[in-house]
Amino acid sequence: MLAQRDLFSTAAAQPEQPQTGDNSNMALWGTMLEVDKDIEVSKREQTEWLKHGISTVRVDTMQEAIEKLTKEPFLFTATNAGNVNYLPLLKTMRDTAPTFIFIIDTNYTTEKEVEALHNGADVYTKLTATWS
Repeated sequence: MLAQRDLFSTAAAQPEQPQTGDNSNMALWGTMLEVDKDIEVSKREQTEWLKHGISTVRVDTMQEAIEKLTKEPFLFTATNAGNVNYLPLLKTMRDTAPTFIFIIDTNYTTEKEVEALHNGADVYTKLTATWS
């Protein structure tokens, strides 16, 4: 889902800490709420985010995400538009909590971007690569 490293710098505008290979003592900057149905990809991405001090909580639907947002704070949310029907509840998510909302889509179009931004997304971008 979150695959572009430039997206990471947008969400967490703090300098990246040097990597030692062992992240067990790294302080967390915060937690990302991930809305994505692809569990395997999500597991791989969790490992990458932890390298940068961000833990992740994954849910399958926007409704689940909204419920989570009412109970705990998140640094930002990221939604995989390729496998989640995000648009009907995007405005509700925006009104629920003050979180930065990324929409990442493999089928990017300008029309989809305008609609997502109009309904509350902070960033709508095309997925161009995956974590390696």
